[in-house]
Amino acid sequence: MKLYVDTNILLQDLIDHPDSGAVAGESFRFQSQGHTLVSSVLTAVEIDRVLLRHGGSRTQITATLLRGFDLLAITPAVLDLARVIPVQFLKTLDSLHLATAVISRCDAVITMDQQLAQACAEIGLAVA
Repeated sequence: MKLYVDTNILLQDLIDHPDSGAVAGESFRFQSQGHTLVSSVLTAVEIDRVLLRHGGSRTQITATLLRGFDLLAITPAVLDLARVIPVQFLKTLDSLHLATAVISRCDAVITMDQQLAQACAEIGLAVA
């Protein structure tokens, strides 16, 4: 199964337990079950920005969080779809994540963001 992983999943363990070294436990669980995990290159930017705000070492942590992921480019097709996704409440960055998941033919999106989850449901994409 091909799963799109939203940034909030990757940051959850890190934010909840900044001193423990726990990194993206939920996403690693899905990897260990043989799923293909994908995300947008936007995810790396979002992780770096959060870590910068919290004084973290960006390069090492981001590389660790994204190990084993297929990172997908923000292509013209992704931009075109993000502009027209018919979900009025969807914010800009979430529209880019959702468009990337759709363009890459993911089976489901893993997110804790209720708005993104609702947008997925509205367009018929499963949420894991």
